[in-house]
Amino acid sequence: MSRAIIKNFYFHNSNVKGAGEIAELFKSGILSDPERWQSVLPAKKIDNLLDGIESRLKIRMSELSLGIYKAIKNGPDAFITDKDEVYLFTGFAEIETTDKIINAITVNKDRLVSPTLFHNSVHNTPLGYWAIIEKKHNYCVTVSDGMETGLSFINFFRYIFETLPRAVIAAGDEWSRFLELDKENLYDLPAYNISYILEKSADKGIKYLGCYKDADDLISSGVCGGYNSIIADRDIFNTLKKSYKTKTVITDYPLVMDAPCGVILKFAMPSILEMDKALVVQKTVRGIYIFDFEA
Repeated sequence: MSRAIIKNFYFHNSNVKGAGEIAELFKSGILSDPERWQSVLPAKKIDNLLDGIESRLKIRMSELSLGIYKAIKNGPDAFITDKDEVYLFTGFAEIETTDKIINAITVNKDRLVSPTLFHNSVHNTPLGYWAIIEKKHNYCVTVSDGMETGLSFINFFRYIFETLPRAVIAAGDEWSRFLELDKENLYDLPAYNISYILEKSADKGIKYLGCYKDADDLISSGVCGGYNSIIADRDIFNTLKKSYKTKTVITDYPLVMDAPCGVILKFAMPSILEMDKALVVQKTVRGIYIFDFEA
């Protein structure tokens, strides 16, 4: 399988904006210290998303649409060609707009529901707004698989991206009170947005290595021994941190928390942090997937 490099990266949540601020958190040690995570954990909402959008459409755009627009515009936009395919990965897409529609009909018993809500309730809406405002005609696809959307991105990288020279990647979610209705499955899901260009490379960047059934299986394989830097999700961060005390073990949790698309940020972090070689580790319902990064 070929490697891929990441270009024109952009990220924001309520506390952190851009690669430079992520690098500062890394240098301060917060990304490797669970006791200090609380000082930077993102809030449920992102402020000032309307700023900088020169379009009358922005008054109708949801928080997710505004965030994805700004992430693409401030990251890959100037470098996107007509041939580039654009993929948005989102766990719940326009969840807040959908909740407003459901609430209006079933709870408030409204006889009339604003028609402007309905065109904002479909999964591909964020890319639709970006394409309309920027007058783009690129092939656009949105993938939304709830909390398993990270696994969907991994499968995209393993299979679909193999047929592409490059692709524009966007990811994000908005918070909605609807997400807190299921008391048995409560997640810390802040609003965040990511975008970058994923471009095929022969000798550098990120590459899929394999899948292990659990953390013990991964550690016993010895594969982690060849890396001084490991980037892992929260579920196995403490296990790896305990097993490899002399290594740099960090997590993206303070940036995206339980976000279903956190692996999309993990792919970019070795480049952001200027690592020469790193192992990216992502736990899913299918097992623990690992990726090798070479600068």
